[in-house]
Amino acid sequence: MNKKGKITLISLCALAGILLCVGLITGFIINRNLAEAPVVEILDDGGNVFVMTKANESYRGYRFKFTGGGQAFNIDSETNILNLSNEERVKVGENYNISVCYLGEMEGNNSQYSKEITWHSYSYLSAPLIILEDNLISWQEVKGADYYEVYTGNKVTIADTNKISFQNLATGNHDIFVVAYSNNQNLRHSQPSNILRETRITHVLSKVSELELNNHVLSFNSIDVLNYVNVFINGIKREVKVEGIKEGEKYRYRADISAIYESGATIGVAPTADDFNFYNDEIVYLN
Repeated sequence: MNKKGKITLISLCALAGILLCVGLITGFIINRNLAEAPVVEILDDGGNVFVMTKANESYRGYRFKFTGGGQAFNIDSETNILNLSNEERVKVGENYNISVCYLGEMEGNNSQYSKEITWHSYSYLSAPLIILEDNLISWQEVKGADYYEVYTGNKVTIADTNKISFQNLATGNHDIFVVAYSNNQNLRHSQPSNILRETRITHVLSKVSELELNNHVLSFNSIDVLNYVNVFINGIKREVKVEGIKEGEKYRYRADISAIYESGATIGVAPTADDFNFYNDEIVYLN
């Protein structure tokens, strides 16, 4: 073999060695990346649903893969957390298999996809924004909501529309907020609304009806919740405790007036007013 042939052979061997090294290095890098499969998980903060993985600053981003609901799609993200409540392609009530990989500078430098997790998709209702009007609390209707719970102090009142009268709430000075609910199991209740601090709830009482007297026991109807009434005996006012039973939309009350009864006296009844209950109507007299 001449000198020129020897040089060519050496060059070919050197080139083969370089290619082998490059292949080994490339394989090492690929295998290294493939070995770095992340882990995907679902996080629920009580108001939003997130899919997330551990942050890895060695990569330029994250690719979340969704399959289910008759579709398959990827979401590329610069951050390691996605808010699923904002993703229009995720259909509420469907099952999705979700996995994630790290994104390299080139497609071949991506990591392996994580092990899939299965998630039954749901979302949270939007929180109402409540305002105070004249003896009324109202809010915009929440999409998907079937009813609302109105919290006044430690009492809860159900509203099936987007407003509620003071007449339906407990009297007093209360912090008030509203939570939206749905009968759809895939729509979870909202976060609490804004709070109306130290709101003064008052009632306007209605006059009683169907007044009767039997063995010194007064009976009458009222649409209001009453604990006491004013009983007028010949114009003299006495406060008397009452007991009531709810009958449909009204209450039937009884009051023992034997201690103040006078034979032949004119007897009248009016609800007892106080700082939170106002009565502007006339006294109702026994016929």
